[in-house]
Amino acid sequence: MKAIIFFLFLVVLPLFASTQKEVQTKEVIKTIELNPTDLKTLNAKFIQDKHTEKLPFVKPKQSEVQSIDILDNILFSAGTNFDTKIDKRVILSRYQLNIIYVPTQGSVDVVHKLQESKINTGIVRGDVLGIYNNGFYGFEPFQNYGILCATGDSILYLVAKRPIKSIYNFRGMKISVGNISNMAQVYLNDMLQNSGIAPYIEFKGYDFNTSLNLIKKDKLDALFMFGDESYKQKIKEEGLYALALPLDALRFLKKRKGLIPYSYTFNDKVVTTFSVPNFLVAPLKTLDIDISKKIEAMVDQFQCYKKIQNIDPIYGAIHPDVKNAIANIRAREKKESELSQKLNSIEITLQKKQNIQDSTQYIYEVANHSKFDQNISFDYYRTKLFDKTAIKPRHVLNNFPKGVIEVKAKSQRVVTFIYKNNFTTKIKDTNITVVFKDLSNKGNYITTILNIEDDK
Repeated sequence: MKAIIFFLFLVVLPLFASTQKEVQTKEVIKTIELNPTDLKTLNAKFIQDKHTEKLPFVKPKQSEVQSIDILDNILFSAGTNFDTKIDKRVILSRYQLNIIYVPTQGSVDVVHKLQESKINTGIVRGDVLGIYNNGFYGFEPFQNYGILCATGDSILYLVAKRPIKSIYNFRGMKISVGNISNMAQVYLNDMLQNSGIAPYIEFKGYDFNTSLNLIKKDKLDALFMFGDESYKQKIKEEGLYALALPLDALRFLKKRKGLIPYSYTFNDKVVTTFSVPNFLVAPLKTLDIDISKKIEAMVDQFQCYKKIQNIDPIYGAIHPDVKNAIANIRAREKKESELSQKLNSIEITLQKKQNIQDSTQYIYEVANHSKFDQNISFDYYRTKLFDKTAIKPRHVLNNFPKGVIEVKAKSQRVVTFIYKNNFTTKIKDTNITVVFKDLSNKGNYITTILNIEDDK
């Protein structure tokens, strides 16, 4: 009997305790209790925010990211949603760079990734930048970044099933403040601490969509977190209230640096709250010798050069490489615009088609409508049936004159194409693309089409 009791004490009870511990651990992860007063915890602990995953290109797995060389790629994270559609092909062709999205858990996590050189560009919410830039609220200052431009705004939402007219209505509530990286709990806790009702609030760490669902099921009383413009429609669809911050609550909010007063209309009512700008940032001091080119690529993609750069110093300063990036982009656009005008001024028109012995002549007029002399050449051909390949051996196509053809300003030249098929196999309606280059612009080119009916 004693042996049985000893066995239960030594083996079974520890297993039971371990099982209970695992169950408790899973529950804590699912509904984590946030301690808003412990800023060191807020600065170091993260929960996954699924909302930040909605981006316009495929993200690699974390294991894949770890094997990617930061020096050879643009490694980018976004702590908030953004509207810009990043075109990876343009970045590759224009800058010879690949852009890779690195998964993140929010704005605070993006800052940490910048600190640890795990990324070289990222989007961070403005108030988070302000907190790190100035070392507010006990956070360790981080200033090794420069702002490329603003990418949009985040709005501070208060959502509930029933109206909240006073801060004292929060008493006894379960409130979701998103993940730690959302930072909304810093502001809510400030109001609650200063009003004296903080001990009577239970904080939860759900993402936005989960929070809405739990509020509908009466398993959560409210959510208080940042999100983008699209959140308004989601709140309406769920039949919940987007609420103004109570006036007495605003009086208790002391930590409002970087927050901008903001109002919007929801169900015909004016909702007063705060918004903050989101910023695209890149490191200042880095071992990455190609950082200037990567900054230019991102300034180009996000069209930072078209936006007025009036940045409040609280958020940080414009990155010094932005000026050169904008100059380079505008110079390229000017050149492309001039080229486009020149190429658009070239008109190629079929004047005559005639059969001569075993070949067909296509006589074209090349007109230059611009004020500039242009040097063009017909570079290569490709057929409709054999796209992206040279014309097949059985098709012989030549043009006269050959080589560089000078077309004076406001004048015309005749170019003759001679087509011949030496084989018995005939192909009807062969569309041949003729590519010609504007040699005065270092090989930029456009195409014209010769519709050849190979019906002999």
